Amino acid sequence: MVADKMQNTGSEEEKQMRVLMHLIDQRRFIRAVKIKCNLTWKELGKICGVKGKTVKVNYYLRGFTLPLNTTSAMSNISGVSLPSHKLLPADWGRMKGAQTIFKKFSLKNPSSYSEELAELIGILMGDGCLCKFYYRRERREKYLIEITGHARELRYYEEVIRPLFEKLFGARGYLHNRSGQQTLIFVVKSKRIYQFLKSVGMPEGTKNKCETFVIPSWILVNSSFTKACIRGLTDTDGAVFKSHGRWVNIQYKFASRSLTQSLHNALVRISYHPTRIGKVLNFNPESKRTNVCWQFYLSRGDEVRRFANEIGFNNFLLREKYRNADISSSYLVVPLKSKTYVSLDAGVPKSG
Repeated sequence: MVADKMQNTGSEEEKQMRVLMHLIDQRRFIRAVKIKCNLTWKELGKICGVKGKTVKVNYYLRGFTLPLNTTSAMSNISGVSLPSHKLLPADWGRMKGAQTIFKKFSLKNPSSYSEELAELIGILMGDGCLCKFYYRRERREKYLIEITGHARELRYYEEVIRPLFEKLFGARGYLHNRSGQQTLIFVVKSKRIYQFLKSVGMPEGTKNKCETFVIPSWILVNSSFTKACIRGLTDTDGAVFKSHGRWVNIQYKFASRSLTQSLHNALVRISYHPTRIGKVLNFNPESKRTNVCWQFYLSRGDEVRRFANEIGFNNFLLREKYRNADISSSYLVVPLKSKTYVSLDAGVPKSG
C-alpha cells in the first residue's frame, strides 16, 4: 500500500528533478523515515524503486541526490519534514562533469547554463546534427557538429550562429556551399565541443529515429532558457505565412514526433495555445521520397504578436516574412534579438 502511494506521487516533471541536501541532513531524514515506518533497507528500496543496497550505500552513506517525487512521498507518508534542500535538473551531474572536459584544453568553457547555450541547443535541434565517423586515412574517429540550411540564410549563419560558437566555445568553424545545390553547411570539428553538447542534452546521430529527442530539462525549468531555445528552433525549422489572406501563422513541422511533442509542451508551459499536433506526409523533391512528419501551428493573432515581441526572430528571413505578412498592423516593431549571444553574464540579454 505504501509502495503504491509512493509510486503514484509526483508528475513527470518532478520525476526528472533531483534534491540536493547536506549529507548529515539527508542521513537524518532517511533514518527518520525508516524508523517511523518500521522498514528494512530492502523494503525501503522496494518503495523507492531501487535495491535496498542502493538506498543504504548511495543515498544514505554517500549522499547521492534523491529523486524529487521519491523524497516528497517519503516525507508525506512518514510525516518527517524535508530539511533545507536545493532542486536540481535531472542532468546536472552530466553538466558538472562536462566542465572538466574544457579545463584540459584551450577551448572556452561555458561556465553555466545560459540563454545563449539554450538558443544554440534549439538551433542544433532544428537544423543541426552531432555526428562521428571513422577516418581510415588517419585511423581515428572524427567528431563534427554540423548545421545545414538554405544559401539564402547566409546572413543568419554569419551574424548569429558563428558568433554563438565563438562566444560560447571560442571556435569559429567554417561555412561552405554544397556543390550544385543551394545548401549552406556550417561545420565545427571538435571532440570536446561534441562531448559537451552531448552532455547537455543534444542527441547524436539521426534525430527522427531518436524517441528521447526532447528539449533538455535544464531548459524547461527556466522560462528565459525556454524562450531562447524556442527561438532557435523557430529560426531553423519554423515557418511564417499568411493564412486565408489575413491571419499570420507560425508553423512547426518535424520528422521527430518526440521533438514535436516536447516543443508543443514547452509553448503551453509559457502560456501559449498551439493547435493540436497532426500527422502529415511530406514529399522531398530531392530524394523523391514521401516522409511522415508531425506539425502544429501557433495561429491566435494575439499570441503571434506576443511571440514576435517576447521571443522574436533572429533569422532575418523569418523576421522579414513576419513584417511583410502583417504590414498593416501597429505592432511592427519586432525586436531583433541578434545580439543575445554577446554576453554570458547573469543571463540578461543585451539589446541589439
